[in-house]
Amino acid sequence: MKTKMAVFFLAGGIAGLLMINRTKIVIPSDLRDAVGAPEFNTDIPVFANDDRNIPVSKPSPAAAPAQDLRLWNEYLEQNFGGRPAMAERDGNKGIADVVESVDLGRILNSSFKSGLTFKSSANTIHVSGAEALNCADGGTSCSSNDKYFLVFTTEKGQTVLVRAKDVANAMFMSGEKEITFGDGDKFKVKLNVKLTSPSQSRLQVQGAGREALNVSLADLTGALLRKAFPLTVGARHNLYYNTGIVQDAKGNGSFSREKVLIFSPRGSDPNQTVKASAISSSGVLLPAVEKNFGFKLQGEKLDIYKI
Repeated sequence: MKTKMAVFFLAGGIAGLLMINRTKIVIPSDLRDAVGAPEFNTDIPVFANDDRNIPVSKPSPAAAPAQDLRLWNEYLEQNFGGRPAMAERDGNKGIADVVESVDLGRILNSSFKSGLTFKSSANTIHVSGAEALNCADGGTSCSSNDKYFLVFTTEKGQTVLVRAKDVANAMFMSGEKEITFGDGDKFKVKLNVKLTSPSQSRLQVQGAGREALNVSLADLTGALLRKAFPLTVGARHNLYYNTGIVQDAKGNGSFSREKVLIFSPRGSDPNQTVKASAISSSGVLLPAVEKNFGFKLQGEKLDIYKI
Protein backbone atom coordinates (compact mmCIF):
# COMPACT_ATOMS: atom_id res chain seq x y z
CA MET A 1 0.00 0.00 0.00
CA LYS A 2 2.87 2.39 0.83
CA THR A 3 4.44 1.69 -2.54
CA LYS A 4 1.23 2.56 -4.35
CA MET A 5 0.81 5.80 -2.40
CA ALA A 6 4.41 6.80 -3.24
CA VAL A 7 3.83 6.26 -6.92
CA PHE A 8 0.56 8.22 -6.75
CA PHE A 9 2.29 11.27 -5.28
CA LEU A 10 5.13 10.91 -7.80
CA ALA A 11 2.56 10.89 -10.56
CA GLY A 12 0.97 14.04 -9.17
CA GLY A 13 4.36 15.74 -9.12
CA ILE A 14 4.83 15.29 -12.85
CA ALA A 15 1.39 16.43 -13.92
CA GLY A 16 1.43 17.47 -17.54
CA LEU A 17 3.47 14.42 -18.49
CA LEU A 18 0.89 11.92 -17.22
CA MET A 19 -2.88 11.79 -17.57
CA ILE A 20 -4.87 10.18 -14.76
CA ASN A 21 -7.81 8.12 -15.96
CA ARG A 22 -9.79 7.07 -12.86
CA THR A 23 -7.78 4.15 -11.39
CA LYS A 24 -5.14 3.98 -14.12
CA ILE A 25 -2.23 6.32 -14.77
CA VAL A 26 -1.88 6.42 -18.56
CA ILE A 27 1.27 7.58 -20.37
CA PRO A 28 0.70 9.94 -23.31
CA SER A 29 1.28 8.19 -26.63
CA ASP A 30 4.60 9.92 -27.44
CA LEU A 31 6.11 9.08 -24.04
CA ARG A 32 4.58 5.60 -24.14
CA ASP A 33 6.30 4.93 -27.44
CA ALA A 34 9.63 6.02 -25.96
CA VAL A 35 9.56 3.72 -22.91
CA GLY A 36 7.72 0.91 -24.67
CA ALA A 37 5.04 0.33 -22.00
CA PRO A 38 1.26 0.74 -22.48
CA GLU A 39 0.68 1.90 -18.86
CA PHE A 40 2.27 2.13 -15.42
CA ASN A 41 2.69 -0.93 -13.24
CA THR A 42 2.49 0.80 -9.87
CA ASP A 43 4.56 -1.93 -8.24
CA ILE A 44 7.59 -1.01 -10.40
CA PRO A 45 8.86 2.60 -10.26
CA VAL A 46 9.00 3.43 -13.96
CA PHE A 47 11.05 6.62 -13.45
CA ALA A 48 13.76 4.96 -11.38
CA ASN A 49 16.10 5.32 -14.40
CA ASP A 50 16.58 8.58 -16.24
CA ASP A 51 16.17 9.13 -19.96
CA ARG A 52 19.84 8.37 -20.67
CA ASN A 53 18.75 4.75 -20.99
CA ILE A 54 16.45 5.61 -23.89
CA PRO A 55 18.37 4.96 -27.12
CA VAL A 56 18.73 7.99 -29.33
CA SER A 57 19.62 7.54 -32.98
CA LYS A 58 22.46 9.74 -34.26
CA PRO A 59 22.80 10.80 -37.88
CA SER A 60 25.62 9.12 -39.77
CA PRO A 61 28.47 11.35 -41.02
CA ALA A 62 27.82 12.57 -44.52
CA ALA A 63 29.73 10.59 -47.09
CA ALA A 64 31.32 12.32 -50.04
CA PRO A 65 29.78 11.34 -53.39
CA ALA A 66 31.94 8.87 -55.32
CA GLN A 67 32.17 11.26 -58.26
CA ASP A 68 33.60 14.02 -56.05
CA LEU A 69 36.20 11.68 -54.59
CA ARG A 70 37.19 10.59 -58.08
CA LEU A 71 37.77 14.21 -59.13
CA TRP A 72 39.87 14.85 -56.03
CA ASN A 73 42.04 11.77 -56.53
CA GLU A 74 42.53 12.51 -60.22
CA TYR A 75 43.65 16.05 -59.41
CA LEU A 76 46.22 14.83 -56.87
CA GLU A 77 47.54 12.17 -59.24
CA GLN A 78 47.80 14.59 -62.14
CA ASN A 79 49.59 17.33 -60.23
CA PHE A 80 51.54 15.72 -57.38
CA GLY A 81 52.07 12.07 -58.22
CA GLY A 82 51.43 9.67 -61.04
CA ARG A 83 51.01 6.11 -62.21
CA PRO A 84 53.98 3.75 -61.94
CA ALA A 85 55.46 3.15 -65.42
CA MET A 86 56.92 -0.28 -66.00
CA ALA A 87 60.48 -0.38 -67.31
CA GLU A 88 61.24 -3.00 -69.97
CA ARG A 89 64.72 -4.22 -70.89
CA ASP A 90 65.91 -2.77 -74.16
CA GLY A 91 66.31 -5.70 -76.53
CA ASN A 92 68.03 -3.62 -79.20
CA LYS A 93 71.73 -4.35 -79.48
CA GLY A 94 72.50 -1.04 -81.08
CA ILE A 95 71.36 2.11 -79.29
CA ALA A 96 70.96 5.05 -81.62
CA ASP A 97 72.44 8.45 -80.96
CA VAL A 98 71.30 10.25 -77.84
CA VAL A 99 68.84 13.05 -78.64
CA GLU A 100 68.64 14.65 -75.18
CA SER A 101 70.63 14.52 -71.93
CA VAL A 102 69.63 15.75 -68.50
CA ASP A 103 71.87 16.29 -65.48
CA LEU A 104 69.46 15.02 -62.84
CA GLY A 105 71.72 16.15 -60.00
CA ARG A 106 71.00 19.76 -60.94
CA ILE A 107 67.22 19.35 -60.69
CA LEU A 108 67.08 17.01 -57.67
CA ASN A 109 64.24 18.12 -55.37
CA SER A 110 64.01 21.44 -57.19
CA SER A 111 60.22 21.35 -56.81
CA PHE A 112 60.63 21.26 -53.03
CA LYS A 113 62.04 24.80 -53.23
CA SER A 114 58.88 25.93 -55.00
CA GLY A 115 59.16 29.68 -54.46
CA LEU A 116 55.75 29.64 -52.76
CA THR A 117 56.82 30.66 -49.26
CA PHE A 118 55.93 31.98 -45.82
CA LYS A 119 58.21 33.21 -43.04
CA SER A 120 58.93 32.31 -39.45
CA SER A 121 61.18 34.39 -37.19
CA ALA A 122 64.33 32.71 -38.51
CA ASN A 123 63.30 30.81 -41.62
CA THR A 124 61.78 31.16 -45.06
CA ILE A 125 59.67 28.06 -45.69
CA HIS A 126 58.83 26.75 -49.17
CA VAL A 127 55.59 24.83 -49.69
CA SER A 128 55.39 21.86 -52.03
CA GLY A 129 53.50 18.62 -52.52
CA ALA A 130 54.44 15.06 -53.45
CA GLU A 131 52.99 11.58 -53.51
CA ALA A 132 54.45 8.87 -51.27
CA LEU A 133 55.71 5.64 -52.82
CA ASN A 134 53.54 3.51 -50.56
CA CYS A 135 50.31 3.38 -48.58
CA ALA A 136 50.09 3.32 -44.80
CA ASP A 137 49.47 -0.45 -44.92
CA GLY A 138 52.74 -0.96 -46.79
CA GLY A 139 51.12 -1.64 -50.17
CA THR A 140 50.80 0.64 -53.18
CA SER A 141 47.18 0.21 -54.30
CA CYS A 142 45.51 2.93 -52.19
CA SER A 143 44.16 6.16 -53.64
CA SER A 144 46.19 9.33 -54.17
CA ASN A 145 44.32 10.88 -51.24
CA ASP A 146 46.00 8.30 -48.97
CA LYS A 147 49.49 9.04 -50.37
CA TYR A 148 49.53 12.81 -50.84
CA PHE A 149 51.95 14.76 -48.63
CA LEU A 150 52.55 18.46 -48.13
CA VAL A 151 56.27 19.22 -48.09
CA PHE A 152 57.60 22.20 -46.11
CA THR A 153 61.29 23.00 -46.78
CA THR A 154 63.29 25.80 -45.21
CA GLU A 155 66.06 27.75 -46.92
CA LYS A 156 68.40 26.02 -44.46
CA GLY A 157 67.45 22.60 -45.82
CA GLN A 158 65.14 21.35 -43.05
CA THR A 159 62.06 19.51 -44.29
CA VAL A 160 58.77 18.73 -42.56
CA LEU A 161 56.35 16.25 -44.15
CA VAL A 162 52.61 16.38 -43.42
CA ARG A 163 50.16 13.85 -44.80
CA ALA A 164 47.46 15.98 -46.40
CA LYS A 165 44.74 13.55 -45.31
CA ASP A 166 45.55 14.41 -41.67
CA VAL A 167 44.89 18.14 -42.17
CA ALA A 168 42.15 17.99 -44.81
CA ASN A 169 38.69 19.37 -44.15
CA ALA A 170 35.73 18.27 -46.25
CA MET A 171 32.54 16.25 -45.81
CA PHE A 172 34.46 13.14 -44.87
CA MET A 173 37.61 14.67 -43.34
CA SER A 174 38.39 17.09 -40.54
CA GLY A 175 41.80 17.92 -39.16
CA GLU A 176 44.74 20.23 -38.60
CA LYS A 177 48.34 19.75 -37.47
CA GLU A 178 50.88 21.83 -35.62
CA ILE A 179 54.37 22.02 -37.11
CA THR A 180 57.58 23.82 -36.18
CA PHE A 181 60.92 24.46 -37.86
CA GLY A 182 63.35 24.53 -34.95
CA ASP A 183 63.19 28.25 -34.25
CA GLY A 184 60.41 28.09 -31.66
CA ASP A 185 57.67 29.32 -33.97
CA LYS A 186 54.64 27.04 -34.25
CA PHE A 187 52.19 26.90 -37.13
CA LYS A 188 48.87 25.14 -37.66
CA VAL A 189 48.26 23.63 -41.08
CA LYS A 190 44.80 23.09 -42.60
CA LEU A 191 43.72 22.07 -46.09
CA ASN A 192 40.17 23.13 -46.91
CA VAL A 193 39.19 20.72 -49.67
CA LYS A 194 36.69 21.61 -52.36
CA LEU A 195 35.91 18.20 -53.79
CA THR A 196 33.98 19.38 -56.83
CA SER A 197 36.66 21.95 -57.79
CA PRO A 198 39.93 20.56 -56.36
CA SER A 199 42.11 23.36 -57.75
CA GLN A 200 40.13 25.85 -55.64
CA SER A 201 40.92 24.00 -52.41
CA ARG A 202 42.87 26.22 -50.05
CA LEU A 203 45.95 25.56 -47.95
CA GLN A 204 46.04 27.65 -44.77
CA VAL A 205 49.00 28.09 -42.42
CA GLN A 206 48.29 29.96 -39.18
CA GLY A 207 51.08 31.37 -37.03
CA ALA A 208 50.87 33.06 -33.64
CA GLY A 209 48.10 35.60 -34.13
CA ARG A 210 48.59 35.84 -37.88
CA GLU A 211 47.84 34.08 -41.13
CA ALA A 212 51.17 33.04 -42.59
CA LEU A 213 49.80 31.55 -45.81
CA ASN A 214 46.47 31.17 -47.61
CA VAL A 215 46.79 29.84 -51.16
CA SER A 216 44.81 27.65 -53.52
CA LEU A 217 46.08 24.33 -54.83
CA ALA A 218 46.08 25.98 -58.25
CA ASP A 219 48.68 28.41 -56.86
CA LEU A 220 50.73 25.47 -55.59
CA THR A 221 50.58 23.46 -58.80
CA GLY A 222 51.56 26.57 -60.76
CA ALA A 223 54.60 27.07 -58.53
CA LEU A 224 55.66 23.44 -59.02
CA LEU A 225 55.22 23.66 -62.77
CA ARG A 226 57.69 26.53 -62.90
CA LYS A 227 60.29 24.26 -61.26
CA ALA A 228 59.94 21.42 -63.79
CA PHE A 229 62.59 20.59 -66.38
CA PRO A 230 61.02 20.75 -69.87
CA LEU A 231 61.96 17.82 -72.12
CA THR A 232 62.00 18.65 -75.81
CA VAL A 233 61.67 15.20 -77.39
CA GLY A 234 58.66 13.03 -78.12
CA ALA A 235 55.53 13.91 -76.18
CA ARG A 236 57.31 16.86 -74.56
CA HIS A 237 57.06 16.06 -70.85
CA ASN A 238 57.90 18.18 -67.86
CA LEU A 239 60.38 16.22 -65.75
CA TYR A 240 60.79 16.16 -61.95
CA TYR A 241 63.51 14.28 -60.09
CA ASN A 242 62.81 13.91 -56.38
CA THR A 243 63.85 11.94 -53.34
CA GLY A 244 61.07 9.42 -52.72
CA ILE A 245 58.75 9.70 -49.72
CA VAL A 246 57.61 6.66 -47.74
CA GLN A 247 55.08 6.50 -44.91
CA ASP A 248 54.70 4.22 -41.91
CA ALA A 249 51.53 2.58 -40.56
CA LYS A 250 50.53 5.82 -38.79
CA GLY A 251 50.91 7.98 -41.90
CA ASN A 252 54.19 9.57 -40.79
CA GLY A 253 56.34 10.45 -43.79
CA SER A 254 60.10 10.22 -44.25
CA PHE A 255 62.54 10.30 -47.14
CA SER A 256 63.74 7.04 -48.64
CA ARG A 257 66.99 6.21 -50.44
CA GLU A 258 65.02 5.83 -53.65
CA LYS A 259 64.97 8.64 -56.21
CA VAL A 260 61.93 9.06 -58.44
CA LEU A 261 61.50 10.49 -61.93
CA ILE A 262 58.09 11.98 -62.66
CA PHE A 263 57.20 12.48 -66.32
CA SER A 264 54.37 15.01 -66.48
CA PRO A 265 52.93 15.41 -70.00
CA ARG A 266 51.97 18.86 -71.19
CA GLY A 267 48.38 17.81 -71.71
CA SER A 268 45.61 15.88 -70.03
CA ASP A 269 47.36 12.49 -69.91
CA PRO A 270 48.27 11.21 -66.44
CA ASN A 271 51.72 11.56 -64.93
CA GLN A 272 54.05 8.56 -65.06
CA THR A 273 56.54 7.79 -62.28
CA VAL A 274 59.67 5.66 -62.51
CA LYS A 275 62.10 4.71 -59.77
CA ALA A 276 65.62 5.70 -60.76
CA SER A 277 66.83 2.22 -59.80
CA ALA A 278 64.67 0.76 -62.59
CA ILE A 279 66.61 2.60 -65.32
CA SER A 280 69.84 0.81 -66.20
CA SER A 281 73.01 2.19 -67.77
CA SER A 282 72.48 -0.09 -70.78
CA GLY A 283 69.03 1.33 -71.48
CA VAL A 284 65.36 0.54 -70.83
CA LEU A 285 62.09 1.17 -72.58
CA LEU A 286 59.24 3.05 -70.89
CA PRO A 287 56.28 2.51 -73.24
CA ALA A 288 53.85 4.35 -71.00
CA VAL A 289 56.08 7.42 -71.15
CA GLU A 290 57.49 7.33 -74.70
CA LYS A 291 56.98 4.71 -77.41
CA ASN A 292 59.75 5.88 -79.71
CA PHE A 293 62.54 6.59 -77.22
CA GLY A 294 64.66 4.67 -74.75
CA PHE A 295 66.23 5.82 -71.48
CA LYS A 296 69.54 5.08 -69.81
CA LEU A 297 70.92 6.38 -66.55
CA GLN A 298 74.60 6.59 -65.68
CA GLY A 299 75.12 8.09 -62.25
CA GLU A 300 72.74 11.05 -62.41
CA LYS A 301 73.01 11.61 -66.14
CA LEU A 302 69.81 10.68 -67.96
CA ASP A 303 70.22 10.02 -71.69
CA ILE A 304 67.20 9.76 -73.98
CA TYR A 305 67.77 8.03 -77.28
CA LYS A 306 65.68 7.16 -80.32
CA ILE A 307 64.82 3.51 -80.96
